[in-house]
Amino acid sequence: MPSLTPGQIIDALASGEPTRLIGAIETEQVDFKQAPYRLNDNHQKWELAKDVAAFANKRGGVIVVGVRAERRVNEIVETAVDIRPIPKALVDLQQHRGVIDSWIYPRPSGIDLRWYPPDAVADHGLLVIEVPAQQQTSMPFILREMTDPEAGFRGSIGIPRRDGERIVWDSPADIHRHMNRSVTGADLAVGAGMHGVAELTERARRRVDEMEQMQGWDNRPTYFLQALPPTGTELEGFYGEIRHNITQHQILRQDGFAPWRYAEVGVFSGGWIAHRDDVVTLVEPDGLITHGLLVSEGTYLGWYYNDNRTPEMPLVLHPIAAVETTLEFFRFFYSQILPRADGREWRFRVSCHHFRSNNVVLPPGHPTQRFPQYLLQAAQATGDEWDASFNQTGSPGRDGYEALQRLYALFGHGSGAIPLTEDNAISETMLQGLR
Repeated sequence: MPSLTPGQIIDALASGEPTRLIGAIETEQVDFKQAPYRLNDNHQKWELAKDVAAFANKRGGVIVVGVRAERRVNEIVETAVDIRPIPKALVDLQQHRGVIDSWIYPRPSGIDLRWYPPDAVADHGLLVIEVPAQQQTSMPFILREMTDPEAGFRGSIGIPRRDGERIVWDSPADIHRHMNRSVTGADLAVGAGMHGVAELTERARRRVDEMEQMQGWDNRPTYFLQALPPTGTELEGFYGEIRHNITQHQILRQDGFAPWRYAEVGVFSGGWIAHRDDVVTLVEPDGLITHGLLVSEGTYLGWYYNDNRTPEMPLVLHPIAAVETTLEFFRFFYSQILPRADGREWRFRVSCHHFRSNNVVLPPGHPTQRFPQYLLQAAQATGDEWDASFNQTGSPGRDGYEALQRLYALFGHGSGAIPLTEDNAISETMLQGLR
């Protein structure tokens, strides 16, 4: 009975190979559903909230809707036995997000709902609800109301968690222990941290909007990366060394796509901002970094492949530029920011705006010619607003790879489409070997 990780499941679906899920078992991070949640019913709303909160209270995971699973004789876990795509017309993604936001406290961050294949490809598909690992300071995630007919009570809260393939509930003693600890100074800080994480995520969203407005990028395609610090972080040397180091950061390739070359550094909202027409980076005293790039002819992310582009042609996102600028963001974070913090785990956020409305496409691999014919059929972005987040993994190459997986998923690509990677990381050696 093989088990697949959430990343392997998304890779299989993005590669158009859903049958790779058959034979996979449900685990602490994987849940299969044959039928969609019917959100006109309060109990089904509770089911969705319960399933999401259970993953959020552990290590995150994925719910795949449209896969039939069964428990076979002499087995204790359910196994995927059939792929049964569901009609997309039966699912309102915005309603799903609203239920998650209103039934779970605090609101889990980075929840992503996505169809495979994308909306433009087919009217049936598999729905994936991805729940990223959450900040410890945000836990536990609590259901605001219990409506399970087997629970025997209503109007009360509940705390679900994944235990292998099962969902278990905190006992009254567990909940009492959470409450009892909250009267200590340490747990009061944790409680403040729950609110702090939500406030930080909202501030991160605002910063992206502010950077787009300041740069004049409204309604233009943009790719943002953000580093979200643990609550209470204060960077050492912020007012002295960091301003200088933004533009003096040691880049990997002098002739490559170096995002801060020729940027001007100034002050914005108490932080340091480096910007030019196609790149902007804001570093704030608590470590929140907002780094954005414009996708257009002549910019890094629109380089080379759009030289002979006409208005009716797609706008090609340069794969190598996407890989290198992503890696340089994380190299900057690990060399200039993380050593000035206190060692706690950070989170990262990927945000793409206006890709579909501007006909942005991303070819797999590394094309070698300007507008070869197949670029005209390269995968188009499946949406205009795309946000995803993940926890720090410990290295620039690995974190860059995690970010690119989420960027490529916007175009329906699996991780095998990302160039210059090996062992689930961007390869600096391969990048330096480019001519």
